Amino acid sequence: MIYIKRFFTGLGVITFLSIIAAFIYLGFSSDDKKSLPGHPNAQWRGGADGGAYFEITQATSPYFHIQIRHENGSLWTEGWFKYEEASSEKVIERIISYDGGTSISLYQSAELSKTKPVQ
Repeated sequence: MIYIKRFFTGLGVITFLSIIAAFIYLGFSSDDKKSLPGHPNAQWRGGADGGAYFEITQATSPYFHIQIRHENGSLWTEGWFKYEEASSEKVIERIISYDGGTSISLYQSAELSKTKPVQ
């Protein structure tokens, strides 16, 4: 009976150590940032299914000249976009995607309050 207890205790220890070794070996690291040769300021927006590079080439607030490039670096489109934001860093951080139309999708900073309006 004592040998059975020792066997299962040893099996548990081996299983525990194997799990720890697997986590160390897998090394859950963050994704590498994509960069575009020739355009060091271009930032990737997208996911595994696709996306685009966005680069602000000129900024005269509230107007920003943005170049949108395919994953291979070829120019998709460019133009002046208007956004009421003070700096180009904040604008580029808020970009989500571009669908090929005349606008760029942005993250919005909005809050919903849990209060009922007074009537």
